[in-house]
Amino acid sequence: MKELDCQACGACCTYAGDVAVYVTDTTVPKHLTRSVRGRSGYGSWEVNQGTRVMARKGCDSCAALSLKKGSYACRIYENRPAVCREFAPGSEECLAARKRAGLHIETSASDNATPDPF
Repeated sequence: MKELDCQACGACCTYAGDVAVYVTDTTVPKHLTRSVRGRSGYGSWEVNQGTRVMARKGCDSCAALSLKKGSYACRIYENRPAVCREFAPGSEECLAARKRAGLHIETSASDNATPDPF
């Protein structure tokens, strides 16, 4: 399987839902996050300026996601939240996000014996 490039894909950043930004994520720009206070089920997340979530754009993608010439890139990649850092390229979750986004994974000649599930 071809190595996946997070800075060219953006599948996990589109329709990601609420991406937690923990109090330990000190390098994430606060203006790209939002409070979860007052939202049902989230009240305990943000106590004394604790966990917040990444803000979203109108299309429901992460506010830090930028579309450049047909590819996606995270504007804060080096400063992204721990949740994003832990999301492994090629993992089951990654492949599911790529499938939801309609992205296919190229296979190498040596992978031809196994059909690409996408």
